[in-house]
Amino acid sequence: MKKARLTLLLFAIVMSNALIAQDLDLSTAAESFYEQTIKPLFPIVLGIVFIVTSFMNIGLVLDENNRNWKLFLTRVLMFVGAALLMMLVANFLATLSI
Repeated sequence: MKKARLTLLLFAIVMSNALIAQDLDLSTAAESFYEQTIKPLFPIVLGIVFIVTSFMNIGLVLDENNRNWKLFLTRVLMFVGAALLMMLVANFLATLSI
């Protein structure tokens, strides 16, 4: 019985939070956050991550005995593909209307 009351109370709290959030009109706040924070920072973060990944994989190219250009380029191209996919998903989610 105690568990059922606790579950009912938790469900009521979650539903009340959802109803309150609908009245707050969070779509304008989310849009301004995306335009002012996420959009300008995305290229900077992407560039830093690209430099770090390149430095982590540069050992494949600089090794004297075994230079593996194919694996290096594959990893860099996989990073570029993942970054483009993240950018497309972020832009798609930003264009959705709530």
